[in-house]
Amino acid sequence: METAEIDALRRDILDYAVRRKGKIYAPIDHPALADIPSEHGADRFELIASHLHSFPSLRTALDIGTHWGFFAHRLEQRGLEVTAVENMQEYLEFLYRLRSLYGDRFTVYEKNLFSMQGVLRYDLVLGLNIFHHFIKTEEVYHQFLGFLARLRCKVMFFQAHSPEEGQMQQAYRNFAPEAFCEFLIEHSCLNHVQRIGQFRNRPMFMLTSQALH
Repeated sequence: METAEIDALRRDILDYAVRRKGKIYAPIDHPALADIPSEHGADRFELIASHLHSFPSLRTALDIGTHWGFFAHRLEQRGLEVTAVENMQEYLEFLYRLRSLYGDRFTVYEKNLFSMQGVLRYDLVLGLNIFHHFIKTEEVYHQFLGFLARLRCKVMFFQAHSPEEGQMQQAYRNFAPEAFCEFLIEHSCLNHVQRIGQFRNRPMFMLTSQALH
């Protein structure tokens, strides 16, 4: 990416941040952009990375709700072939521009996650602060069940919502974190769960499939 393009990208990101209390969602580790404040740091990825040594055969990853591709970028740096799912148009422009800035090659899936067809084979799945959106209505809940039934993965990193959040009070389902993990295990190939950390009031879990490990 040329210097003028990087300068324009910086201006656009700063404009975006102004509209969101001065911060973007996740950090950008490029020298021209690394000083821009972000809501989240790199600590969630560092926690995930600390567990990846237990899975030396990981080759592919599915990043659900990738936003601007922070986790997709970091996973690609570690040698994984990543599919980044994002269908929010307001995020896609920055996602593609940052992918170009880094020279990344991960695939962007722009459609609804549940439009993916057939058996879905990914060694690693990221579901961070996203799955609660799939239990808010009955229709999407059943689509989520179908997705889980077709998923074949070795490990999933899952960050749960707090059931006390206002956005969930009228939800079709509203699981407490551990109950949400039980739900995921009941309806997928995963069969073991470990709580690995917490960020703010949202815990993180590592779910694994012993059969596929």
